[in-house]
Formats: sequence, structure tokens, C-alpha cells
Amino acid sequence: MSFKRLISAFLLFILYATGFGQSYQWRHLGPFETPQSTVDSGWNTPTGIGWIESLWVSEDQLTLYAGTITSGLYRSIDGGQHWKLISEQGTLYGILDIMQTKKELWVSTGLTHYEEDLGIGIRKLERDSTTWSSGGLDFKPNQRQAIWALEYLTKKCFLAAGPERIYKTEDGGKNWSEVYGRDQMNFRTILKAKKAKKCFAAGSRLLLSEDAGDSWNDITDRLTLNRAYTSKPKIIQRIAICEDPNRKNRFLACYSYGGFTYVDQSTDGGENWEQLYRHRKIRRLDIHHAEIAIAPGNSDIVVIGAVKSYLSRDGGKSFEQMTFPLYKSPQFAHDDIRSVFLLDSLNFYLGTDGGVFHSADGGRSWKDLNGRGLCGVMAYGLGINGDRILLGCQDLGYLEFSNGEWKNLGEMYGDGGDVLLRNDKVYSILGGNLRVSRALDYKPVRSEYPRTRMHPFTAKLIPEPNNDEGLYYLGDHLYHFDGQSWAKLSESLDNKGYKAKAFDVNRTESGQLYFAFDQPTWDHPDFQGKFFQSRDGGMNWKNITSNLPILKWRYITSISSHPVRNNEVVVSLGIMDQDEVHKVYRSLDGGEKWENWSESLPPLETFKIEHIPGSESGVLLACVDGLYYRNNEMSSWKAIRGDIPRIAIRDFEFDMDSGILYVATYGNGLWSLELSSEMQTK
Repeated sequence: MSFKRLISAFLLFILYATGFGQSYQWRHLGPFETPQSTVDSGWNTPTGIGWIESLWVSEDQLTLYAGTITSGLYRSIDGGQHWKLISEQGTLYGILDIMQTKKELWVSTGLTHYEEDLGIGIRKLERDSTTWSSGGLDFKPNQRQAIWALEYLTKKCFLAAGPERIYKTEDGGKNWSEVYGRDQMNFRTILKAKKAKKCFAAGSRLLLSEDAGDSWNDITDRLTLNRAYTSKPKIIQRIAICEDPNRKNRFLACYSYGGFTYVDQSTDGGENWEQLYRHRKIRRLDIHHAEIAIAPGNSDIVVIGAVKSYLSRDGGKSFEQMTFPLYKSPQFAHDDIRSVFLLDSLNFYLGTDGGVFHSADGGRSWKDLNGRGLCGVMAYGLGINGDRILLGCQDLGYLEFSNGEWKNLGEMYGDGGDVLLRNDKVYSILGGNLRVSRALDYKPVRSEYPRTRMHPFTAKLIPEPNNDEGLYYLGDHLYHFDGQSWAKLSESLDNKGYKAKAFDVNRTESGQLYFAFDQPTWDHPDFQGKFFQSRDGGMNWKNITSNLPILKWRYITSISSHPVRNNEVVVSLGIMDQDEVHKVYRSLDGGEKWENWSESLPPLETFKIEHIPGSESGVLLACVDGLYYRNNEMSSWKAIRGDIPRIAIRDFEFDMDSGILYVATYGNGLWSLELSSEMQTK
């Protein structure tokens, strides 16, 4: 090493040692265990710890792996009492499938919640190692590829499937080749028969291979549903398939159509199928929930995972519901079954939208294994009022954090979204619908609601400055509530079927509004109608779409105007970039001219941008890769790293009285950060 390089290395060491390069001091607030629900025993409750998509359990039931849908892989070595996030450094992705070999743990990755599938392919972890490496099938995020399924054929031969593609390796993952490709297949499962070279691929179609995946035949029309129709075959959302571990050549396929759930059986390796079951009792077996498994040691025990789980004790001829969302009942387990893992005829494991559940008595009773540390909570929205914080969460309703304790607001059942606390009321988005509750006990109150056509989960609630009763609702259009009644501010604007996407009201000039509809124009000749400005509180609007030509190919996800220099405006943009990065644009003249202000940002989806209250020019941006900061003295954006994972952040809020930033992650709960003096001033 040269003398100059030694000096440079020494200077870098000094800079880091003196604090210049130190990471930000984040604090994880949880929840770290399943929150207690506020409903009575026996009532429906959505309490849980987050969406578990994939699951693997060792024979001694001590080692468990749980793959979240958005935030990496967790491991427990004490049967679920304690968990640790073991994903590699870098942006967190969902773990859609888990495969264990003698020497390695393999996982498939993907994020499917940002309107575009994306993933980085297959990763592997060698036994007794903490370092992840490539599994040979690699993708860049902008290739928009998720891998849903992995299957072990032999020591060196594996199969993998994305929504429309099947891949194969014969050298232990060093090289992969595409062996099948067709659009709209929605593959979710790859299954190898224990005998011979027979394999199945299941999604919206069912495929069979007789040569270890080299070639595939579509056998969907052999299922009993399609044989019952002589006309055009019926479209099935998703087919689940399993092999009987106790009987050679026996397979079960499960699917639904027209409100009926079907279970078909093949006893000749998939050549012919007969109907075992057809009934409306099993509800919502669809693209999002379709699992089936047969218990090792007893072919009569069959479990189906749909929105709820169902058990057959006669080989699949009849089923009874096995799990219920009834709080503190023996059969309580969270709804939405994403993974089914049967060790034997008594020990069943489920991955659900509420975490990991285990039955040791054949489904008669259940226990959640969401021990300390398993936090997959996916927050859409965040609200703060004093020492009380509310999180609106995917399928967990709303969680309250107060005085260091978490509880689930069981009265709010379903998917929680944005939330706003205004005096004695709580405004929330529950299942896409606006709800008004008393802040004292969250009981619903009679209130007037805006008349909306669409009810998006991602609708936003924005407080009106200088009016403790006023707020804005961003759904299909833009609505304003003045404390007494609602007004549709965007009534004169044609949204052409798109929902309202982004809105800003200036903190000091409350008559200044910016507003944007969803989706780009895709270079349509009529390049109008996407981005508007008002100087009189929404009575009149100026169309400024053409001032920002990038909206032909992107759309605005969030808007923020400077509270003092109100002509200074920043917008964040959606749709992943593939060449030049277009994530943030800035205007210094009220939206007339714009500059690309994206230096050093990743090309990933953005969610929220906002000026830091009280600072000179500081701005925070939340995206799939976490949180970024910039001010006017900086030439590029800076990632706010530290102990917080690099995870999607959909919302954040400031408590400037205490100088604390609260961040709602989409897969790892709530975090807080004490704002630096730089952030609060510059």
C-alpha cells in the first residue's frame, strides 16, 4: 500500500472514530410479542405479529424458520420462544419459500406489495455460517422478478418458479436455465414426487413433468372441474397440490371456482383425477390463500389453508373448520393461512397473517409461537397524539403503543391504514373505509362521511393547519372536512378513473394546495389532468401537469412544500427506474420549473416525502430501501442507517416537542430516532 493510501485510510479511521461516520441511533419500539387485544374472550380479533409467508420446522421442533412477506427471514432455535432476524445486509425482501439441504439453507426472494413484483432471486446460507451468498439465480430489482417456489430434486438438481417462469439447475446452483415460460401462470408451488423424476408446477394452471423438469405438460383440463364442462375450460385462480407421504403415486389437488372448493385425488401419479370433495364450506381459497398437506404417518389427515384452516380426518372427503379468530379460545389462530407444515398426524404448523401457530393435538387447540423478537408488523399509517401512538397495519387492524406497552384495538377488525388523531376523535382507514371513533375508547361515533366511489386501503388523512377540527381525505378524490361537513375539492377535476394519490397543504399558507392523481399518462397526446395547484384552498385549480414532463412515465407519490418559502416544493415519484433515477423532483418557483433532485437515491418505489418542521431546508424521503435525508447544502441524498433494517417505510411522523422522529416500517414495526441538530436546523 502506498504512503498516500495509508494516510487516506488513517484519516478515514479518524473521521469514523470521532463520530463523523457513525450510524444514527435508532430505537426499535416493537411490538416484540403478540399484543393483547382489547376485545373480550371469544370475540373476533385481528391481533398478531405480521404476515408469515413461508415456514420450515425441524423434526425435533426446536429450529424454526419463518419467512415474512416483506421483511426477511427469522430463525428460532428454542421452539419459537425467541426469534432473530437473520437476513443479509441490504434492502430487505420477502422470503417466499424456504428449502433446507444437508449443508445449506436456501430461500427465494420477492416483494409483491408495491404494484410491481421485484426480487433479487435465490440466496443461500451455509450451515454454521452467518454470511449469505448467491444461489446462482440472480435478478436486479428493476427486472421485476419474484421467485415463489423452490424444490429439491437431488443433491445438485433443484427447481425454482416465478409467476411465469420455471428454472432448473443441475450443478447445485452454479448455473440455472429457464425450462418453461408462459404468461399468466401465477406459479406458487413446485412439487417433486418422492419416486422417479415426476414433478408438478401449480398456479392458475397445473403442469406435470416426467423428466425432472426438463419438459412440461399442462394437465389442468384433467381436473374434475374442467372435465365437467364441454365448453371453454374454466379459469382457476390458484391450484394447491401435495403428495401423500404414505402412499405411492397419490396426490391431492385443491382449488376453487364459483364459490365451491374442490379437492381432486390422483392415485396414478397425476394421470387421472377423481373428485373427493366439492362444497361451499371452505371460503376464499384463492390466489392469495391456497395450501394443502397430508400428514406423514396418516393419509386420512389432510389440512387445507385458505382464509381459515380446515381439517379432514377421512382422506379429503369431508372437512371441518379448524382455526377461528375468537380471542383466547383454544382454536384461536389468525386468519389468512399462507403456509402449512405438518410434521405428523398431531403436530401442525401454520404461517398466517398474524404469525406462526402450532397445534400439538391434531388441530384441536392452537398456540401462537410469536415469541420475543418475531416482528413482521406491516404498517400503512402512523398517528401520534402525546404519548399515544397508533399504527394502522395490514390485517392487524390498529395497534396502540402507550407508556411502553402495546395492545391491539380488537374493535377495529381488518386491514388498518392511515390514522389521524384530532382532539377527542380518531379518524382511521379500516378496510379502505373511513371510520370515526372516540379517542377515549375507540368506540365508533356517528359522523358524516364523504361520498366516495373507491375505497383504497392506501387512502390518506392530512390535518388542516390552524384548525384542530379540520382535515383532508385523499381517496378517489380530494375531500375537505371543516369540522362540520365535507366538501369535494376536486369536483371540477376529471380523474379518468384513477384515484387521488398525493396532496400537500402548506403549513403557514393554508390556502396553498398541491394535488395529484395516480398513474402516468404513458406519453398520451392529452398530457393533462394529473397534477394541480390551488392558491385559494381548492376553490380554483391550475393544471401544472405539463410543467413536469416526467409524469408521462412516472406518477407522484407524495408532495411537500416548504412551510416558510412556500414556493419551494418537492415531489416523490413512483414506478421503478431502470436507467436514470427519477425519484425526487424539486421546484423553487411554485411548480413552474422542476429539477431532478434524485442524486444517490436507489431506483426503488417511494412512499412519502416531507420537510422537517423548523429546519431551514431539511427533507426526509421514505422508500422501499428505508429513509433518506437531504438539505440545500448537500449535493446528494444520505441514507439514515443504523440498527434499523433497510426496509420499506410507508409513513413517518415528527414529535418536534421532544425532537423525535417515529417511523412505521412495512414489516418490522415501529422505530424512533432522536433528530440530530443538523436535521432540526439545517
